[in-house]
Amino acid sequence: MMTKVVLLAVGGRKFSLPVEQIKHVLSVPQLFPLVCLRQEIAGVFMYNDEPVPVLALSKLPELHFQETVTGNAYVVLVQSEYGNVGLPVDSAVTIVNAEDGFIEEILLSEEEQGGHLFIFQGARYPILDIDGILARLQY
Repeated sequence: MMTKVVLLAVGGRKFSLPVEQIKHVLSVPQLFPLVCLRQEIAGVFMYNDEPVPVLALSKLPELHFQETVTGNAYVVLVQSEYGNVGLPVDSAVTIVNAEDGFIEEILLSEEEQGGHLFIFQGARYPILDIDGILARLQY
């Protein structure tokens, strides 16, 4: 159960993420592109002497970006079931109490993946399901 939610901006779009998943927010670290990485991975950076993959959010079909997103100001280090992963963001707009908003299910067709929205002050913030994204990248 999430208690706090961070509201993020990426490529002109709004997203949300449970604060409990965030380990650290970094100024964009040096990314190292590696050969044979999936297009959904922008590269890796080193954190505490461990390589951490960074997601290329605009390459993830479930996020429906129309163009490539570049020039992010920060990387949010997120803890997932699969280990640490970097999430490039333009800004972390604010952190709010989960109880100050509500969660709504996104209903799609049976073929498409649904998801959840965090609704805060009338604005809709899709909740990034990092574990779900990484699970789909395993195949």
